[in-house]
Amino acid sequence: MRTRNILAGLALGTAITLGGVAAPAQAATAPSNPVEAQRASAVGHFYSSHRTAHACYDAASYWIGQHPSWWATCEERPGTDGVMKWHLYMWY
Repeated sequence: MRTRNILAGLALGTAITLGGVAAPAQAATAPSNPVEAQRASAVGHFYSSHRTAHACYDAASYWIGQHPSWWATCEERPGTDGVMKWHLYMWY
């Protein structure tokens, strides 16, 4: 029992010490216009995988047509099956 309390105290002391030594957070620069402000607050979401870049861009175009305030990126990365594919990420 005493050993468990000692270990718990050491863990807590280490956590507090490391928290106190952490570098202070730096303030982010403010966006200069509303479009930059929207993009700065947007979050990218994986949408779909495509075999060709053309298919990815077509899907991106479709979704941007449905939601004009969104934007998209297509990135070539390996899929879960190990085959290189184009992944569509929507930002909103």
